[in-house]
Amino acid sequence: MRKITHSIKIAGSTGIFLSIGFVLTIIGSWLFFGMLIGVVFTHQINMLDIEISNFLNRFRTPQLTAFFQDFTDVGSWGVAIIGFIVAVLCLAYRKWFLSSLWITSLIGGYALNIFIKSLVQRPRPTEALISGYGFPSGHAMMSTVAYGMLCYYILLFINNQFERVTITCLFTGLILLIGFSR
Repeated sequence: MRKITHSIKIAGSTGIFLSIGFVLTIIGSWLFFGMLIGVVFTHQINMLDIEISNFLNRFRTPQLTAFFQDFTDVGSWGVAIIGFIVAVLCLAYRKWFLSSLWITSLIGGYALNIFIKSLVQRPRPTEALISGYGFPSGHAMMSTVAYGMLCYYILLFINNQFERVTITCLFTGLILLIGFSR
């Protein structure tokens, strides 16, 4: 533990943010894999889905539906447009590492999503308009990868700590809203 705190002090604010990011990644992974195990091995998650859906349906209004549809759309066309623009900019400015990181992240996220879907084989809700398995949401996963990487790229060019925290919070909020809209 002393070694960890010493390395955080040496790295300064960057070390603190890397440590926080590492802890959040561990917590997020733990939650995701806990949910994955719940989906695969128990029906409790299905019951929870139904309860949450019934609860949220009580608050459904045309305005809220439109609001969340907008965030769903940002996750659809937004990812495609941003993905293309970032790839072109990275290549145009000869940022080979950033472009390979971008492309690898998108392809890796897509491949991981397909792998988990084939492993879990959870059917979509009956009202779904598309076919295929429903967990995890490819839409939410690709939005998380693309907007998370875009946030990282933007942070590479910003030194002001307040701006960095603000950008991170905005992208985190966008990712959470896209995920919740699903």
